[in-house]
Formats: sequence, structure tokens, C-alpha cells
Amino acid sequence: MKTIFGLGGAGAFSFRRCLWLGLPALVLGAVLRLSLLMAIPEAFFGSDSASYSKTTEDLHLKGHFNFPAKRRYIYPLLLVPAPEVPFCNTPQLVAAVQHTAGLAMILGIGWITGHLVRRPAVWVPVVTLFAAVWPHMLYYEHEMISECLVLGAFIVALVIAAPSGGLGTARRLGWFLVLALGVMAVKPAGRPLWLGLFLAALLITRRPLAWPRAFFLTVPVAVLIAATSGGDKQGPWLFLCSTLPLVRAEGEPYARERALLRPAIEEARADLPNYAFNQFTFKKRLSDTRPTARLGPEYAEFTRDAARFTKVATALGREAVLAHPLEYARLVIQKALVAGSTREHDKRLLPAGFWSDQRDSSDDRWQERPKEMAVIYEMDEPAYRQLVAEREQRKVWFEPQVRWLQRVQWINAEPGQPGEKPRLSLAPLGWLLVLGIAGALVPGRCVRTSILWLPLALYLGIVFAVGDRVSRYLEPVEAVMFILIVIGLDVVLDGLTALWKSVRPTSAAPVAGGEQAV
Repeated sequence: MKTIFGLGGAGAFSFRRCLWLGLPALVLGAVLRLSLLMAIPEAFFGSDSASYSKTTEDLHLKGHFNFPAKRRYIYPLLLVPAPEVPFCNTPQLVAAVQHTAGLAMILGIGWITGHLVRRPAVWVPVVTLFAAVWPHMLYYEHEMISECLVLGAFIVALVIAAPSGGLGTARRLGWFLVLALGVMAVKPAGRPLWLGLFLAALLITRRPLAWPRAFFLTVPVAVLIAATSGGDKQGPWLFLCSTLPLVRAEGEPYARERALLRPAIEEARADLPNYAFNQFTFKKRLSDTRPTARLGPEYAEFTRDAARFTKVATALGREAVLAHPLEYARLVIQKALVAGSTREHDKRLLPAGFWSDQRDSSDDRWQERPKEMAVIYEMDEPAYRQLVAEREQRKVWFEPQVRWLQRVQWINAEPGQPGEKPRLSLAPLGWLLVLGIAGALVPGRCVRTSILWLPLALYLGIVFAVGDRVSRYLEPVEAVMFILIVIGLDVVLDGLTALWKSVRPTSAAPVAGGEQAV
């Protein structure tokens, strides 16, 4: 098995070869990104974008440095100098920089693939073309959130580890561990990716006790980053929401809080089979601190007590998981599958859809916080309205292609009738991913490809164990999915080649004296 499917006989893969094989994808990717930037120069500015830009706004308007725990470290810091850059506003700068990074990532994806398959001449053009045109990846380069940068940091770490012996020197291993930290420093949701990369390094190097002792300092640094980033009570709140239909509605401990939650618990439990589709409708309800909260003023008072809420939410969620582990696991898997079927943001690659959603997202902020919005767009509201009116009339040449690619799915998912099971099935791309995961786990490839499947498994399991079916959660790992697919196809070709060699007829052996046998 290891001889047939392993990478021991694979030839060297140079950067020059990677560049030539990835050149068609780079050209096509550049054309798509330039076309998008010409039609929609501004990155999408949504509710999450506002939380990332808080540091920038406070610094420019109030003159003091504010670093909220919810959005901390790399991405908010990169936004701080953006308003000072001439000839563009912050959304325009973000879009240009992130699309440039996206082009570099295409090349990185080709480099990783070329070192993890036997036939880079076949698979590098394929995987880079997918990365260049995939709408989900293209769109998240065009929104002012950190997902693009998380993927970029992840790819850079993989670029170091992918070559045979890539972690064989202390220098390369050290850089790999530092870059793995960078993934979680961009966004707290990158913690599972860091853990997966760290465990993969243990597998690949085989002798972690021989590592320089300084390398193990990355573990407490990771703990420090994790402990000092992420919003107050955000994790416990999302965890409670994820376990809500499984939470006991009465009894000790926390009988008072259970009674306050009972209406939401009963409503979630009434359509438990479809909760993966509906969890997002309960998120705001469980975090509402207004006296007019749907769960009542007493519940709103409870949520305002951050320490109490965090303690109770964590305890209730943990108890629910321990009491119903299989049902909880089913919910987690379903949420990941449903997220893989969601493509609602692809429409924002078209000017009409983009500005329609941008108006819905920004109109209230212009009314409530006009000074902050003026810092971001470097114009007042009337000028912004005029800009939107002009931009939404534009067209992009690839509109038909976007509409066609929207049909290419990982998963087909539709909710069932209330109380009935949803309809979930793997699309062809999803089946190819299953093949890819199986191919990555075969003897001879399992350890080398652990830099892909270990972070992927931990990330999907942990992120969807807490969060709901948000499609952007897939952005940091979708590139890995494409790489896994071509690894699986490469393994299939290995098997077919071995089978052909075993059954093909051998030439007749020569007879002594040069005469042919009669």
C-alpha cells in the first residue's frame, strides 16, 4: 500500500514549475478580480466589518487607542492606517489588497498541491483554476472581514510544511510554528487551525522532544492569544444557542435561568430535526439586553450580568452535551453540511445585489453613527448616496458565469416540514471531497497530508460545535477541500496504474538460439 500510494517516488517540484503550471489560473484570476474591482471598487462593509473598524474609528475621532477584545490583534491593526492612504477610501483599499492577496494564495495553493501529489502537471492547473474562479473565495476577498487573511496565513504556513522534509530543519519548523500562531492572531476562530497545524508538526517531525525548547513557548503564547481575544460572553452565548433544544427546561441547578429560557427551549425543541437551519433565529433572542427583549425584561437583566450569563450558559450547554452526545453530534454535522450548501453571498459579486445588501446593512449606521461611517468612506452621507446610485447601475461581464457556478454545490440541503427530517445529500463535489479525505489517509500519504486533514477536521468540528450554519466559516478551509479532492484523484490514478501494471501482458521470452517457439 505504501509503495503504491506513497509519495516517495514523486519528483522534485520547483517554484518555477509551479509558476508555469499555475499561470493560466493567475491570468484568469487577475482578470476576474480586476473586473470586479472596476465594477465594485469598494469592499462590502457589514456588521462584522464595523466591529473590526472600531479601533480605527476611535483613533481618528476620539484620539485614543481602543482595542476591543471581540476584534483584536492583526486585522484591526491593519485597518488603522487605511484612512491616511491617498486616492482611495478604506473599503477600496481593503478590496484591492485582499484581491492581491487572493492571487498570491492561488500560487500558494498550487505550491502545496504540487508537493502532495505524484502528478503536479495534471493537478496543479486544475486546483488553481478552481481557486481562481470559485465564487465563495472571490467574494470573501471583497468583504471587510478577516476570513481572507485567515486563509492567507493558513496557506503560508502550509507552503512551508508541504515539501518533503519541509519541517526537517529548525529554522523552517520555527517559522511554521510562528505562522500557525498568526492564523489565530487574525481571528479567534483560527484556534482549531493552530491546534491542527501544531499536532501535524508533531506527526511529521516524529521526535518533538528533539525540538528546540524555545519552540514550545508557542503553546503558552497561543493560550495567551486565545484568552485575550474574542468578545465577552460570546463563546458561552453561541454554545448555549447551539445546545438550546437539548437544554433541560426546569430543575436545578439554575432553575430560575432555565425558567427564563423555557419558551425558547420549547420552540427550538418543537422543530428539533431542522434546528441546524433555524439556530440563527435564536441568536439575537438569547443575547438581547433590551428591556423589551422577547424573553422578557428579567431575562434581559440576566444577560446584562456578563459574569453570571457566562457561567450559566457554559454550565447549561455542557450539561446538554453530556446528556445528549449523539443528538448534539448530529446537530454539529448537520450545521457543517448546511453551511456547505449556502451560497447566498454569491449575488454580491454583481453590482445590483452588492449595493442592495450594502444599503440594507449600512442605512441604519449612517443614521446612528454618521461620523464613524464618514471615517470609513471619507465622505458624508449625501455623497455616499450619490456613489451608490452610480455604482449599482454598473454591470460585470461574468454575471452569467456566476449564476451558473452558484449551482455547483458541496451539499444539497433543504429543511423538512416542521418536525420532519431535512433533506440532505452530497453533491458531486461533496463526494469528491469524501474521496479526497480517504486518499489523504492512505499509507504513504497520511502523515504528509496531516497538515490538511487534521486542521480541517478540528476546525469544522469545533467551529460548528459552537457557531451556527454561517457559510463564511468555510472560507479558511475551502481551499484545503480542493487540494484534498485532487489528492484523492491522484490516489485513484495510482491505484489504476498499479492495476494496469499487474495485468498487462508481458513480452514473450526469447528462445535459446534466437529461434521463436512454435
